[in-house]
Amino acid sequence: MNFSPFPNLNTERLQLRKLTLKDDKDILFLRSDQRILEFIDIPKAEHVQDAIDYINKMNTGIFNNEFILWGITLKSLNTIIGTICLWNFNTEKNVAEIGYVLHPDYQGQGLMQDAVKEILNYGFKTLKLNKIKAAVHSKNIKSIALLKRYDFTFSHDAENLALYILDTNLFSTK
Repeated sequence: MNFSPFPNLNTERLQLRKLTLKDDKDILFLRSDQRILEFIDIPKAEHVQDAIDYINKMNTGIFNNEFILWGITLKSLNTIIGTICLWNFNTEKNVAEIGYVLHPDYQGQGLMQDAVKEILNYGFKTLKLNKIKAAVHSKNIKSIALLKRYDFTFSHDAENLALYILDTNLFSTK
């Protein structure tokens, strides 16, 4: 994997771009809002420095080709409203895991659907992945519905997580 230069991606409504330190307040919100943290197991960010440290850590991991994370913005607004990533790469099997979060004020508008579609295209067509996995909280009904929309199939449960898999042969650009 090589993520240099960084692959900025666009949909009709969204820009998926690299995080910058100017995104610190948006990232602080996404990593501290209880409505988001309800379904993901990460430490709650308490200070802007926590967000800055996170941005630096993500950009270092991208530079080292360990994973790739995009900030999600509306094209009409440069504010980060969510993030989406491919990580946990298994290069021998050409498998990665997708992860995402979206600001609650922007949920239910099909925005994450657009972002996921773009990342699946990138993963399967550009990175030539064979499978993309997703681990979601078993009570996160909206996220599970989103995965099912793209034909992810249930694999198994593990400690409150529902594991889903999408094979490249099943992927379509619905």
